[in-house]
Amino acid sequence: MDLSAAVRTLRKRWQLLSLLALLGVALAAAITTQIPAVYASKVTFYVATPPSTTSSLFDASQFGTQRVNSYVKLLSSDELAARIVADQHLTDDPHQLATRISGTADLNTVLMTAQATGDSPAHAQQLAAGIKVAMPPLVQDLDVTPASKTPSVDLTVVTGPTPAIQIAPNKKVNYGLGLLLGLGVGIAWALLRELTDTSVKSTAQLSEVSGQAVLGTASLAAKGASPLMPDNDGYNPLTEEIRQIRTNLQFVNVDRPPRVIAVSSAVSGDGKTTMSVDLAAAFGETGQRTLLVDADLRRGRVAEYLKIDGSIGLSDVLANRIGLDDVLTETPAHLWVLPSGTVPPNPVELLDSRHMTSVIQDLADRFDVVIIDTPPVIPVTDGVVVASKCDGVILVARHGVTKRAQIAQATSAINAVRAQCIGWILNQVPRTRKDRSYYSYASTNPTRHADHLTDKTEHASKGVTAAPDRPTQDAGPVGKGSKGSS
Repeated sequence: MDLSAAVRTLRKRWQLLSLLALLGVALAAAITTQIPAVYASKVTFYVATPPSTTSSLFDASQFGTQRVNSYVKLLSSDELAARIVADQHLTDDPHQLATRISGTADLNTVLMTAQATGDSPAHAQQLAAGIKVAMPPLVQDLDVTPASKTPSVDLTVVTGPTPAIQIAPNKKVNYGLGLLLGLGVGIAWALLRELTDTSVKSTAQLSEVSGQAVLGTASLAAKGASPLMPDNDGYNPLTEEIRQIRTNLQFVNVDRPPRVIAVSSAVSGDGKTTMSVDLAAAFGETGQRTLLVDADLRRGRVAEYLKIDGSIGLSDVLANRIGLDDVLTETPAHLWVLPSGTVPPNPVELLDSRHMTSVIQDLADRFDVVIIDTPPVIPVTDGVVVASKCDGVILVARHGVTKRAQIAQATSAINAVRAQCIGWILNQVPRTRKDRSYYSYASTNPTRHADHLTDKTEHASKGVTAAPDRPTQDAGPVGKGSKGSS
């Protein structure tokens, strides 16, 4: 995974990262409330060395500087702690009390700062007051020269004891660590999941796994007015993507392009029905008389998408309950629809019948292009059965959802019945910022659904219109495919 892919992954998972960051801060806050508060008070001493004890003022200063480092360590001694306990009338153990006292010395100075910590501000200030009182006599007792019987240094308090302040727990530091921990866990989880994700996220991956050509991609879009219908002003990425797929289909075989095309997917939810509707609308807007057939006899949704009556349709024709002309619904823009009809108890038997072959042949003779929406090929065999009767089949994979193993299994299922796989379409691909910028003048609410046919099919659903007997001579460049005539 390169840097740009990692950044895209993190941007895609920003909600998770934000949640984990907040959880990290909340966890840090919970832990912080359980940590006892620690307060500190400070006392600063000036270490003076009388010149008379040395040869010069410079030597006296150097002597004092060296002594300061020793006195810093003396602050944590048990002897000083014992004197503080006696002076302040404390009950603390001197050895434990010594751990509460520390000191620092400024570099190249004779200033020494002692810090005392306590469980309360009063306790910290009491210890600091004890240091102020007990430290100078201790130093004098240790530094008295044998000859003069006078101390060689003199400690003078210049600051303190200071008001006690809370030094622990440090809420800002703890919250910051919690935030970093939450973000770190979120980033690690997001990148690990991306690395272990077996779904397809590019056309290169799709082509490599399937061994087939990729006809194009379709963007993820919101519901609204269709970008494919002529009365919709402007352009958007989805419009051009569907039209590009339509163009690619016409160039699959220039001499005999496929005319009866099945559309399926590996599993449900990949967008095959939406793609079928969009492709049919795209072919219809070119002036070619196009038929959209819903051959998903188990869960047909074309009629629902187009908001037309789907109570009778293909299954009723195959069961000889009604004639083909009685169930074909005409819409504007050279598009006809054949719904799935009544849900039968034996869908695969109907689709694999000779009658189905005859119906497909009849439709191929009547229309320039026939788009057949079929069930997914992995859960049931209906899809591969219909695909074997068509000029070819288009398989739809959903970006970031369809697994590579599912793509390989679907390809094998199509090859097993010797159906012609025209290619794959990678569906619901997230748009990049460049795409959004390029089409900024387009409709701000495009769609992947067929709501655009609602108004235009309402009048047609009230009464069916028979399809033409045969395509006209100026029907366009699409010709009858090799398998459509068999």
